[in-house]
Amino acid sequence: MLGHLAPRFTVIVTVFVQCVPCEEFTLGYITGSQRRSGDLEYSRPGLTISGAISLAVDELNSGILADRNLSLKFIISETFGEETTSIRQIAALWTRNVSAYIGPQETCVHEGRMAA
Repeated sequence: MLGHLAPRFTVIVTVFVQCVPCEEFTLGYITGSQRRSGDLEYSRPGLTISGAISLAVDELNSGILADRNLSLKFIISETFGEETTSIRQIAALWTRNVSAYIGPQETCVHEGRMAA
């Protein structure tokens, strides 16, 4: 009974997981695609543009950005075509650390100054 004298081996298995950081950039999309209740006048120019933005982001994320381990996402902010609402949306997006702004379709003088 020499079993108690036999050397004991401990097998340690180490699993290495390669962590490759992916940098994600957030776009703030300021659009006028909806009307306020009772407003039948506003033409909603954002309706024609919004589909193009999601398509472009999807294509970039699955193509050139994926190759570089980067990605884009976007946050939609509605303005209802109102300058004051648009300015508020720029400020709200700024607090969410957006990397770039797209829009608004109507006015952009004050919004551009804020984004800069």
